[in-house]
Amino acid sequence: MSFNSFFTSSRITSLWICVALCAIIYSIFVFIFHQYLPYSDSFAYYTLLTDAFLHGKVNILPVGQTFDLSFFEGKWYLYWGASPVLFILPFFLIGHDLENDIFYTLIAGILNIGIFTLVVKEFCVYIKYSLSPFYWWIIIGSFALASPNFYLSLDGRIWHTGQIISFLYLLLFLWMFFKFLNEKKLHFFLWSLLFFHLAWLGRQTFLLYGILFFFLLKKECGISRSRLIVITFISTGIASAFFGWYNTARFHTPLETGARFQHAQARYLQDTLTGHFLSFQNIPHNIQHYFLQSPFSLHPPFLFFDPEGTSIFFVYPFTLLFLFSLFKKEKRSPLKELLPFFTIILFLLMTFLLLFFGTGWYQFGSRYFLDIIPLIFLCSIPVLRYVPWPLLLCILWYGAIINILGSLFFYLT
Repeated sequence: MSFNSFFTSSRITSLWICVALCAIIYSIFVFIFHQYLPYSDSFAYYTLLTDAFLHGKVNILPVGQTFDLSFFEGKWYLYWGASPVLFILPFFLIGHDLENDIFYTLIAGILNIGIFTLVVKEFCVYIKYSLSPFYWWIIIGSFALASPNFYLSLDGRIWHTGQIISFLYLLLFLWMFFKFLNEKKLHFFLWSLLFFHLAWLGRQTFLLYGILFFFLLKKECGISRSRLIVITFISTGIASAFFGWYNTARFHTPLETGARFQHAQARYLQDTLTGHFLSFQNIPHNIQHYFLQSPFSLHPPFLFFDPEGTSIFFVYPFTLLFLFSLFKKEKRSPLKELLPFFTIILFLLMTFLLLFFGTGWYQFGSRYFLDIIPLIFLCSIPVLRYVPWPLLLCILWYGAIINILGSLFFYLT
């Protein structure tokens, strides 16, 4: 199926209606929440960093709050990556309240829905898999309303903003990567490299998605492998040089991100000061909150809010389809070739999350799990046809309802 035929077919009208409806739902909930919550720019750290960059600085001047900032030699810094500034810059330059972190985070979250749709489209073209409009609605609706992208997009604040914008770069990378596989044009490969580097420069765990580039070594891409390798090495060198320069400008060493100097929540203070960010001792606690912790309670309002996180199986039911896909062998050759690379990335990302000293603190659901969501969805697509349609509808509606109620509970209490 070609790009043009895909977008001129009648089913795509239905698909983009779904995307538009999800965008409207996002906007409505942001309006509802911020009718009751007074806006504060105390945690709009990326807006402050954008202003700092424009003035030739790498440190910021906090507005009342310094929570989770890094303090070093008398100055305050962000330990989060710098690349989200590139997305925020146009909003900042236009002004007229568009530099409000609630607004640009919402825009990024809505864009994530559209870009994710394009990722799924290119992926299906690559594995030669056709989806009916019903399956499209299940996939896009589940991503938009029953994944961490929903709750994270409904407010500003550094924790939400940084993750949502870095995730936008990741989706753009995946879109361009699969377009390159489908059309074998060099400029798509160059775009994929650009967005990959922006993704990991915003959120270092996204470096693991670079494993996908090794997949190209075994594929005939219409471009010599040596040329692709040289381009990849050059771009990685440039991105790494910026990473090292930015760290050195702040903390006098190229590998220091500032996490050790973070003024963290008391729950994590000891680990932060000692630099023990990864430990096998964290695994039992993280397993509990990633896989077992129920969001339900026997007492009103019957929804239990745990700031450490809630089981992905309870709040993101599409993950159950992924579990099913593990037992349903797929015979399609293109997907079989990709699955080992997907598996390695998923394993390494989940291992990192289980070893990490935090699960996302003060959240609904499990926000760090957003890192894994794209591959969870892509791996689950081929098994949709084996699942009864009433069950798929239940998965969509249950996921949407639990995430909407959870977001209401989170933001309004």
